[in-house]
Amino acid sequence: MATQTTDETYFVYGGLTNGTAAFEGAASDYTAGLRGLFQGEADELAVGELRYLQSRSNHICRNNGYGEIALNNWVTNTNGVNTVWIYANGKNKGKKHTIMQDYWASFAENPWYDGHGNLRTGQGVSNSSVFLNGNDYIRSLVIRTSGKAVPLKLQQIPALLHAVEYSASATTDNTIKYGIEFRDSIPINYFFHRSLKEKVDYTNPNAYTKVPASEIIHTFIRKEPGQWLGIPKLASVILALYKLDDLTTATVNKQVLSQHLTYIIKQAGAAGLAMQPVGTPTTITDSNNKTKIIFKSNLLEGKAVYLNPKEEVEMFQGEDIGANFDKLIGQELRKVAGVADTLYHHLTGDTSNLSFAALIAEGIRLRGRLEYIHNFITIPLREKPIADIFKNLAVLYNPKCSNAIPYFQLPRWRGMDELKDMQADLLELQHGMGITTDKLAERGLSIEDIQADAENRKILEGMGIKLTPDQATDSMVQSNNTQANSNSTGN
Repeated sequence: MATQTTDETYFVYGGLTNGTAAFEGAASDYTAGLRGLFQGEADELAVGELRYLQSRSNHICRNNGYGEIALNNWVTNTNGVNTVWIYANGKNKGKKHTIMQDYWASFAENPWYDGHGNLRTGQGVSNSSVFLNGNDYIRSLVIRTSGKAVPLKLQQIPALLHAVEYSASATTDNTIKYGIEFRDSIPINYFFHRSLKEKVDYTNPNAYTKVPASEIIHTFIRKEPGQWLGIPKLASVILALYKLDDLTTATVNKQVLSQHLTYIIKQAGAAGLAMQPVGTPTTITDSNNKTKIIFKSNLLEGKAVYLNPKEEVEMFQGEDIGANFDKLIGQELRKVAGVADTLYHHLTGDTSNLSFAALIAEGIRLRGRLEYIHNFITIPLREKPIADIFKNLAVLYNPKCSNAIPYFQLPRWRGMDELKDMQADLLELQHGMGITTDKLAERGLSIEDIQADAENRKILEGMGIKLTPDQATDSMVQSNNTQANSNSTGN
């Protein structure tokens, strides 16, 4: 561990003094001496800066175009997880549990305590909160007057209301840290402000609203063991986005100025100005108490400048934008895109340097990341807890629901060539290299959905609209789409 000496200009690190470090990462000069040398628990380091990060993250996504695009891409890519209830065992194992699915459909159409939208609307808000603030809090409430068979309602609590600055010793067994009360390292209560504008006595637990942890569904991305506070997604690039704003503003101003001409009038004698130059004069007194007269004029309007005897005019024009500007901006935006779990061309709309194969490769890379987010964060931390709470209440109302388990369908992945993707899926199924339920789930479908659609197909075919594939001519049959290699002998 680094220990600071009485001379605050350098550190002693592992016995090596300033200037003798073997690696630049161990440098202890003035500019790098404090970087990375603060130690402690992840939440301890976060809590002191979390409010600043959250405020700046919200500001950057409101006022910076790239920040808002990154937020929109995140919400779009992570939204739309669908919950399907199936039988856990018995003769109907794996099939849709219609009773439970009907209960869930009734709940999902209006699940929120404030009545705002359906379940997917709330998913978007939750995903947005994780991106902006690093945390999302959903409280489960039993509202028996809701008129639903399963009386569950969900309340979304603004992340900024979490009292992360509150820490205390509650009892000999419990500890309150960062707005969470722990017992044996397990959360048992959360503390929230009643209002962001309310003045709170940080040492008084009665100044907060205490909510049992069993009612809170807390979604965040954990990066270290024991971490309970999430960090805004853009935390590591917020300063870069601000600097990009400053850089582009300065560059635009520089480009505008480079299109203007400035002229300076030199006087060979002390006769002064006998004629009034073009423009409005402004008198400025410098630090040496000398007076200068500046005339502001716009030469782009084609005005002439009349000089006094012995006066000269010098013209100069500002420099243009350098050739490396685009490279610098592109490099910084690629960093922002990577942090925001999106792609550079999604963030900027620029596909000029991407081939079709590169687009496919980038899409596959993004899909892998999004599947990780869904399977290891979104589903286990939010969707599964909501489903478990719903099932516990549903079983009390109808014991037949005890045999139901949730199956989570991810949003449909759309490829660059839908026909080839479908042909590839059929080939996998035909040769036993894929599972039907998985292929249907990728398209947001189930076997029951196809069965339920059978009547509609009969009606359409009765109207002369053909939906049954013809093995001889149908384009979905792989053999009908295979052509001989043009490099083969005889072609």
